[in-house]
Order: sequence, then structure tokens, then C-alpha cells
Amino acid sequence: MHNLGLNRRLNDMVSRRRPENRGLTLVEVLVVISIVGLLMAVLLFYMFPSDDGRCKSEANRLSAYMTAAWAEAVMRDGPVRVVFDLSAHSAVREVTRVGADITRSLWETDKKAGIHQVENPVIIDSVNTTSVPNLQAGLGYMTFNGQQSEGGVIVLSLNEAIYSVVVPARGKIKVERGRATIPNSTNLQRQKLPDLMGYKSKTTKSKPGMIGGGLPPSQPITRRPTTTTKPKTSAATSANDVKKIEPTPSSGPQPDDYLPGSPNYPSSPDLSSLQPPISSDKTDPTTEPSDPGDDAEPNDDQNGPCQSYTDCLDDGPWRQCIAGTCRVNPYGRTLMLSNVQTQEPAQLGQVLDALMSDLIAEGEINLMLNLSQPNLWLVQGRRSGSFAGLPKYGQSEDFPTYRSEATLISGCDAGICTATFRPDTEDQSMTLYVRDRSVDEDAQACKYQPLSLIDVSILAAINVQKQPGIVGEQLPGATMTIRGTLRESAARQFDVTASENLLDALERFSVAPNADTVGDGVNDGWEFLFQGAAQTVYFEDDPTASAETVPDYCEQDGE
Repeated sequence: MHNLGLNRRLNDMVSRRRPENRGLTLVEVLVVISIVGLLMAVLLFYMFPSDDGRCKSEANRLSAYMTAAWAEAVMRDGPVRVVFDLSAHSAVREVTRVGADITRSLWETDKKAGIHQVENPVIIDSVNTTSVPNLQAGLGYMTFNGQQSEGGVIVLSLNEAIYSVVVPARGKIKVERGRATIPNSTNLQRQKLPDLMGYKSKTTKSKPGMIGGGLPPSQPITRRPTTTTKPKTSAATSANDVKKIEPTPSSGPQPDDYLPGSPNYPSSPDLSSLQPPISSDKTDPTTEPSDPGDDAEPNDDQNGPCQSYTDCLDDGPWRQCIAGTCRVNPYGRTLMLSNVQTQEPAQLGQVLDALMSDLIAEGEINLMLNLSQPNLWLVQGRRSGSFAGLPKYGQSEDFPTYRSEATLISGCDAGICTATFRPDTEDQSMTLYVRDRSVDEDAQACKYQPLSLIDVSILAAINVQKQPGIVGEQLPGATMTIRGTLRESAARQFDVTASENLLDALERFSVAPNADTVGDGVNDGWEFLFQGAAQTVYFEDDPTASAETVPDYCEQDGE
């Protein structure tokens, strides 16, 4: 009995010391699973972010880069720009340095800022500014001048995800989802240059007691009289042989200035009576046309209406101070076609207008008319940057350039300058190369379709009248009207859709031939008339004739 009680007590002691062997409860298991799932989700989010997250992150990085450029411009109290390479999807910051020419700023890479690379697969979709809307290829520019910028939007995209870096004219740079519009944009006005020709003769009032009070005004420096003798000139073989008057760069154009219905959109004269210039005993078309101020009498009155070009900024577009008078100087300017509307045959407007205007807006067709003297030039060029708020273009090695027969620019004194262009090629022919979207950019094949016209004549009408309510440099509104004849072979060669060429479209719309292309009295071609607005651009070089140039892989059989 005693042993039985002792064994019971020993068993109780052993059982109290033995740990309980129990499992996890359901609640504890669920808590552990939730924590593990949360950690996995966070890890996957940072290791494999969504398209929206990637695009937003890159937009925030670019916004910080742009903010740093804006801060640099504020610190310098001068121009700073960000250059976007849309093919490499990168950006680089540039600052100005003073060069030998005090009238312009030269750009160099800011050594304090490296290249900003948008991380793949996010891309720079477009750069949208007031001077160059919706740029999707080439180089784009966003300029800051102190606390001010021209305003713009840089669009980043990744599949369906789209974010915009919004740069206002003044204020904080921000990121918005989707495609944003340019907020309160402005045009950066070029600073006026000092009058380097002498003092003004206007009396300057002095405060009482200040030294110099009551002294006569300073006298201006006597200018060298304008010579009336003209050196002998010979026929120019290229624009390099002609003394070119460089245009005064203007501020960036407003897109609305070049839309039909705008006050700055002049109506173009009729081209039906356009004929090549006819030489006379008094006018030799092979000689250089005289500058509007060459034959003017020297202005002996130095207190005339103007002393330098800065005095003419408010008088209207394209004004320069010539012999003491503000006059229109159209030479050396360049106009680029902004859109196209098919006037004749009108039935093809719905087929061609959207195709051509889209390619122009995307920078695939840069058709420019350079108003050089004594010949105009028609250039299908390339975008090379910007200068003083204007888009800058140059001659392309891939496309032809056409020189016109000698011509004069007339009508500027009446407020509408008109310039006629007729190519000096055989049959007055020209070929416009239109980007073929069905051919890949990297393919070793012709990426363009030729649109070949004969009997070509182009009329540019430029409104140089003073624009009320605008102070400072002004840009003219302009139109370009292109008339030419299309042969049947050229119509068959140009595809308007994947399954229809231009000849098929003419037959589908029952457009009868209305032009005789071979002189046998039978109409076998179609006369076309295109018209569109034109904007002022800066052309960086003198063009040279290259009418036989064709893009790579685009040589036709028999050429």
C-alpha cells in the first residue's frame, strides 16, 4: 500500500515535467501563410514590376532630370536645354558658352550632368513643344531660360502604360498619367541686341544735382554710305556662289497660326496663269536680283526711323533696317510645308490628304522652299535640331534637291510676298519620296515610294503684314500651292493602300485624264493641285543641286 502511493507520486512528478507535444492551431497556420505571401508579393513587385509601375518610375526619373536642368538655368540665369534622342531614348543636358559671334549662343554638353538613359523596355514616345508639335523621331529640344521655359510634354510609354512629364512655362515640373497637353506654353523671346552702330540722339534727362545734367546728347557714329555700284556677277551654279543674306531667327511659331481660318493664313493666288519668268532688255534673269535697299539713296539723316534691326521688330515679320528704313527682306528665309490638302482632283482628297499630312506631322516629309537669290531651292531635308526657337533643318544626302529657274520675289510692299518656283530640270520634273510604312526601318529595301510629277510650279504666298497686338519679333503666315502633272506610269508606281495604287484610285473615282504629257493632243495624264500651310524654319546650310539623288535601294530599273 505504501509502495503504491509512492509510485503514484513519482508518476505525477514525471508527467508534470514532460512537455506537452501539441501542433499549431489553424489561426497560427493562416497567419504564417499570410506573412509569407505578403513577403513574396513585395519581392515579386520589386523584382518584376508591372508596365504601369515601370513607366511611372521612368517618368519620375526623367522629371528629376528635367528639374535639375531647370535649376541649372535658374542658377545661371541663362539658357539651358535638354536634348532628346528619340532613337536612343536618351537625354543629355547642354549649356551655352560664349563664342566669337555675339549674336548667337553655342551649345556644349554640361559636364556636371551625364546622359539620362530611359531604361528598356520603356521608350520616349514623343516630345511635344510649341515650336515642334508631336515630334516622334530625330532630336527634340526642351529649352529653359532662367525661370522660364517654352513649355512642353515628354511622353513615355510601355505597351498600354503611358505617362507624361509636363514642363510648364513657369512652375513645378510634374508627372501625369496618359498623354498630357502643353500647359500655359510660351515662346522664349530672343533678347534684343544693343545698338552697336552708335548712340541715340534722343536727349537723356538727368536727375537734379547729378553730373551730366543739361549736357547735349551724344552724336551717333557716321555710317559708311551705301554703295550704288554693283560688281559684275555671273550665273550662279549653286547657292554657294551667291551672297546670302542670313535671316534674323525668330521665336517659335504657334501651331494655330498655320490652320485655315487663322488671321495669319493668307489665301494663295491662282496658279492657272503661272508662267516662267520672261527676261527683258532691262532685266537679266541670270543676274542676282537687287536687294530692296541696294538702290536706295544713302540715309544722311541718322535720326531716321531705324538704326538697327532691333528697331524694326515691332513693324511686322521679316523686317530689317535697310538705309535707315524698316523694310521686308524675304531673301534667305525658308518655308516648310505643314500640311497638305488636295484641291484637284478633289475626289482624291480623302485618299491622299490624311496619308500626306500624317507623314508631314511625323517628320517623315520635310518639304522646304528656300528663298535664296537669284534662285529658289526645293529641298526634302532632314531635321537637325533647333536654333533660336526655330526648328533647324539641313540638306539630306538621301533625297533630291531642286533649283528653280531665276525668279524674283514680289509684292512684299503690299503685305503679301509671292515667290514662284519652277524646277530647272527637264520637263520641270521633280520626285517626292514618301515613306512606305509597310517596309521595316531596318530592312535592306527601299523604304520610300516615289511620287513623280512633271510641269511642276509652286507658288508661295507669305503674309508679312504687321500683326496687331503682338510685340517683338513676328512670324509670317504662309501657304504653298503645288501644281504638277502625273503620268500613268507614275500613278501605277505609287501605292495609296496595301491593295490599291494611285492609278486604281483614279479609275475608282472616275477621274478622267486632263493633261497631255507627250504632246500628241491626247490627254494621258492627270494635273494635280496641292495646297497647304507653311511655317518658318531655319535652314543651316546653302543647298546644292542634286536632282538625281535617290534613297538607298530605291533605284528603278533602267536607271
